[in-house]
Amino acid sequence: MPNEELIASVAIDKPLEYSEVLKYWKRFVDGIQHSDPRMFSALNGQGPELDSTAQIIKIAFRNHALVDEFKANFKSRVLSYLRSHLENQSMELEEQVLDADVAPRTKFYTDTDKLKHMIEKNPALLKLRQDLNLDLD
Repeated sequence: MPNEELIASVAIDKPLEYSEVLKYWKRFVDGIQHSDPRMFSALNGQGPELDSTAQIIKIAFRNHALVDEFKANFKSRVLSYLRSHLENQSMELEEQVLDADVAPRTKFYTDTDKLKHMIEKNPALLKLRQDLNLDLD
């Protein structure tokens, strides 16, 4: 029967599971590490998120320039890669720019400010500074 053949030839999309999306996302991003370190950094910094319908993968960027570069040079590649590996042809990618409140960028104007910030992240630096008797000029 022709209808049965038509039904059999239509691919059924597998539901997206976040763990699988993350696994293949990481593989794609790792694959561009040497060819495009800037986009690697942008895509590696923020992991993808699934929306409530589990058909749209949201990607957050720090600025519009990265979104434009992603759309021009990477979106179709990422989408093709994920669709084939996740076996879901109806999934989509959605880009968004993080608000300044979500992605704060602290600017350090003095060496002392930089050092204080680094010591907050790694208190062992204070001991190292004291042991080596280092001063900021």
